[in-house]
Amino acid sequence: MLKTKKVALSTLIMLSLGNSTLLMAAPYAVKDLGEIAEETSFGRDINDNGVAVGNFQGALTGFDSNLSPIVEFISHGFIYDGSAFTDLGSLTPDIIATPSIAASINLSGQVTGHSFETTGDSSVVTAFVYQDGVMNSLGIVDNSAGTQALDINENGVVSGISFFANTVNPLLPNVARALIIDPNSDTPFTVVTALNGNENIDASFKAINDLGQAVGWSDVDSDVNLGVPITHATFYDTSLVEPELIDLGTLGGEISVASDINNQGVVVGRSGVEGNLSLLAFKFDTQSDEGMVSLGSLNPESENAISIARSINEIGQIVGFSEVEGATPDRTNPSHAFIYENGEMTDLNTQIDCSTGWILSTAESINNLGQIVGSGIIDDETHAFLLTPTPEDGPAEICTAPDGTDTPDSSGGGGGSLGYLFLLGLFLIRRMRIRLVLS
Repeated sequence: MLKTKKVALSTLIMLSLGNSTLLMAAPYAVKDLGEIAEETSFGRDINDNGVAVGNFQGALTGFDSNLSPIVEFISHGFIYDGSAFTDLGSLTPDIIATPSIAASINLSGQVTGHSFETTGDSSVVTAFVYQDGVMNSLGIVDNSAGTQALDINENGVVSGISFFANTVNPLLPNVARALIIDPNSDTPFTVVTALNGNENIDASFKAINDLGQAVGWSDVDSDVNLGVPITHATFYDTSLVEPELIDLGTLGGEISVASDINNQGVVVGRSGVEGNLSLLAFKFDTQSDEGMVSLGSLNPESENAISIARSINEIGQIVGFSEVEGATPDRTNPSHAFIYENGEMTDLNTQIDCSTGWILSTAESINNLGQIVGSGIIDDETHAFLLTPTPEDGPAEICTAPDGTDTPDSSGGGGGSLGYLFLLGLFLIRRMRIRLVLS
């Protein structure tokens, strides 16, 4: 059993929630952040001040000889503070096409992510912290091939990945090792190898809480038939004198990944289950003996259901996305964003005004006020969104489906998949290499 220190809910949460109004699922107002970006965009994180970060695609500049679109840049991070939209740019602003990824924001407004940093004739992916209009490189570990930042806590400590050459065969792809960066330390980089100590298999820290507890994943073995890694969710407590990487196991399948951890020590992520190909969202309370618990899915009748938990706040509300029923011959089942609270998973598409035209496809982050950011489909385009609870509006409106029946599903059914294959592929990537990914 893992034990962690209990942390009281902040005064901000208590004042804002009063008699736990937000513990019940409530309707939400939707803000289209993609409309601000004017191009394809993805919501990524939100702090308790309601400041959101995400990534957006540059403007279309033309077409190549194969009529494929050419864009100004593949990705830039952005900040939206409720009134102003700010392009974060990149670590090499003189080269217009240089991409950046914004991954996380803390209460101080520090944004972390990664971008290609170019010096001389070389270019390497490098973690950064952006604050007050300035993007500062966090550098790379000695003898490494780059760093990625995936989360930042309230102390400014960053979790992510560092890449190294394979020591057995340098011609093989770079190896990912879990990384913690403390910019205020004399020795800022802590590199953690995979669960079995093998420096040539991959590991990552996807999130870190304010206690310095990091979670992510590590390869543990390879499937002898397929030659692919078997990945398990991991936990690492930097506050211990001799911290060690702990295997959180699975729901019975071979694969699990931890996505987030709150200050109560509750971990969320996704895991394979025994007996079928399902991949289900889970929670794991490190203060109890219960172990890993499935959250189910929005398509419980499916033998191969998919759901992924992406974020948990201090109240215990969990958000993510799940495959739902509604496949057509030319597409997979669509993805819908969900919120999980009080033991129940709710489709967020049933909690918004059904006349908006939105299909909320993924929920990436939830703050302690219940605000949620993610990505969805609006007018056949992929846009970042911001949801703000409006509990005074009462229950979600009953809408009329195309077949004339009444339904609370304000998403309009399963008609859109957001480029679901694209996003799902990103979230299922386990072998992290020297590239910018939304992982």
